[in-house]
Amino acid sequence: MQAIDEIQSALKHLSKVQNKNMREGFTTATSIIENSDVESIVELVESVLAPYLADGEKISSQLSKGEIFDCGKAYFKILGGHIIEYYHYPTTTSLFIRIYNISRDDKTWIALYMDENKNTPWWEKESSK
Repeated sequence: MQAIDEIQSALKHLSKVQNKNMREGFTTATSIIENSDVESIVELVESVLAPYLADGEKISSQLSKGEIFDCGKAYFKILGGHIIEYYHYPTTTSLFIRIYNISRDDKTWIALYMDENKNTPWWEKESSK
């Protein structure tokens, strides 16, 4: 499954910042997008995931508002957003995508965070207790 790379590639022209980190079957990625809206970014992400849907499960949720705390202090406001979970059965990979409309002071932007776990034990048999 290459969804993180495909999503970041599709967002490259919109992103002010992009990064990706990998370690032992885990990948994290961030895209910071200005001058866009959550719905457009969700549509783009959904279009990238579409070819994978026949081989897995997708859970999609909308967010209304919230806050991001850093070291116990409210740091950013979440004005809205979207969360997508995707489980790719053939590779037993889980992908968590969070798309937030964030504000601080007078500035707003879209932050897209992705976490992929290629070593998820989701489909392992339950161990005896």
